[in-house]
Amino acid sequence: MKLITQRCIRASRLCLGLLFLSVLPAHAVEKPVGTFASAGALGNPGDPTSIYGDAQLKGVLIRAYWSTLEPTAGNFNFSSLTSQISNVQSAGLSWSLAIMGGGIGSPAWLTNPTNQGGLGAPYVTYSFRGVPGYKLPLFWNSIVQTRLEMLADALAAQYNNDTSLKLVYVTQMTANGIEGHLQGVDMPTFVNAGYTDANWITASKQAAASFANAFTNKAIAFEVHDVNGTHTVAETIINDLWNDPTLEQRVGAAMWWISGKTSYQSNLVTALMNYPGDIYGQVIAKSYEGAWTASTAYTVGTLRMPVNPPATNRYRYEVTTAGTSGGTEPNWPTTVNATVSDGGVVWTCRASNFEGGDYTTVFTQAMDLGMRYIEPWDFEFTDTANSAHRAWDGTFEDFNDWSAYVFIEPPAAPTGFGATAGNAQVQLAWTNPTDLDLAGIRLLRKTGSYPSSPDDPAATVVLDDDVAPLATSITDTGLTNGTTYYYAVYAYDEQPNFSTAATVSATPQLPPPVTLLTEGFESNFNNWTDAGATDWDRATAQKHGGTYSAHAGGSDNDLISDNLNTAGYSTMTISFWYRDASIDDSDDVYLQLFNGSTYDNKVELGNSPENTWTFYTVTLNNSGGDAQYFHANFRLKFEGTSIDSGENLWIDDVTVTVQ
Repeated sequence: MKLITQRCIRASRLCLGLLFLSVLPAHAVEKPVGTFASAGALGNPGDPTSIYGDAQLKGVLIRAYWSTLEPTAGNFNFSSLTSQISNVQSAGLSWSLAIMGGGIGSPAWLTNPTNQGGLGAPYVTYSFRGVPGYKLPLFWNSIVQTRLEMLADALAAQYNNDTSLKLVYVTQMTANGIEGHLQGVDMPTFVNAGYTDANWITASKQAAASFANAFTNKAIAFEVHDVNGTHTVAETIINDLWNDPTLEQRVGAAMWWISGKTSYQSNLVTALMNYPGDIYGQVIAKSYEGAWTASTAYTVGTLRMPVNPPATNRYRYEVTTAGTSGGTEPNWPTTVNATVSDGGVVWTCRASNFEGGDYTTVFTQAMDLGMRYIEPWDFEFTDTANSAHRAWDGTFEDFNDWSAYVFIEPPAAPTGFGATAGNAQVQLAWTNPTDLDLAGIRLLRKTGSYPSSPDDPAATVVLDDDVAPLATSITDTGLTNGTTYYYAVYAYDEQPNFSTAATVSATPQLPPPVTLLTEGFESNFNNWTDAGATDWDRATAQKHGGTYSAHAGGSDNDLISDNLNTAGYSTMTISFWYRDASIDDSDDVYLQLFNGSTYDNKVELGNSPENTWTFYTVTLNNSGGDAQYFHANFRLKFEGTSIDSGENLWIDDVTVTVQ
């Protein structure tokens, strides 16, 4: 239940970020999911105690210094990566790539003066982990940006088509060359060198674009920290990159400091919670600092933990006075900064790296954030003397199952998909799947064949619904009767991963005609002029069919039908036979139609061949000028008042049908 609940937390935000999937880039790449080791690629794939022996390992992060790969400007050597990649591939796993720049990884020739064979890129000096003298090239400088682009191009030429490579981190000009922080950099000095938030944002986006444009087949990650005392710089960078249509939503955010805590860089945690794109993570530290041992010499700064630490509230203990430990494990204090003496060693209690001292909160937070991929330290995957002995494999398995379910596995297909054809329309209905990450329903229509995919360019999108509650039916209108339409309905999650299609076909047709009047005058005039009140007579001397016809002579009036309800129909067909004797054009004898207030002439009946039965039929459409005849009290009138003495008109076999 924990996983199911957590996997739903971010669904609504992701749906907003990935609104109409039809507008997403057509160029999709395979983005990694699950647990990757943050290091350890050089381990022996055949050694069951190495990282490769852990069944929960999905891949490995491979790192290198830029200076190692490009020892002199323009001359690349990738041999330091070759054996690591080979190990990962032989284990059947995937890998990610991080090339460190900044002050610790950038080659010396980048900042060396030109008179010493360098490029002379400007820099500031800073301290890294307390060690002064590192040179930090200025990220916004054109020389630096050009060389980063060349680095990305060279790496891509080597690895872009390697299908086992799933993720590439953007090299940054930061304290450690991958993470987005400037720890150890004196900001006033940096500002004097040209730093502004705007310059940093522009430089970061330019470097990310260089890597994305080089690695056309890969997901890209840009690692973020607070910069210049604020989260807004990082937030702007990652949102601008995600929303840049030229980058095809391939550049996501990375968080190499996930700890389960929300107190550290809390505003940036919130920004990531609201971020619509892909998030990649690395755990802030290893789960365990190693167990205390008796009669052991310890130096200042060494961290250890109790021999049997609790599952939660796992404090760390730092050596603040060097010496040799005693023979019996001390009673460890549980107040931060409290001390305990142990033989010649003084230990000081330090807070855990993880929320509540519980390593599993990292993965709870990862799922809350919607993080698709996370890198625990290699320490967690090995089963050697100095390792976690795979104590967290259950947690890793839960995360792997969750990430696969959310980011890879599509929801089930809709069921019960049915179609009812109508007049120029098809009514469609289905039952949506019950997957908790269901984000939307897409319904496509096509002629000639079923839609081949959710993005079939030859198909028409009838429905793309991602607003709860999701639709379970729709009427597709404006269709052509007699044409067979093929439908496919898909369910999708927030990634989007699409289900298989449920399909159905239907052919719209006009409904069978409805007969409103059929009259051969064989019995009476009950369907005419108020149920039989007429001065026409039923004749036997002339008839088209049967025994009788309706006859009018020079002294007769009009023959008017009773009301016929034609309202709501699309077409009306009027058919009859008529015969005249001695009626000429000047007599103005007509079939007339009632429009609701007056009668309109439709066809003149006195200009046909004399003494010959003539068939007349007309179909009216409920549109344009003929729409006036589609109402509840429509009537036919055979106009007889203009028939002169000695002239005769016969009417027979009258039908009125509607559809």
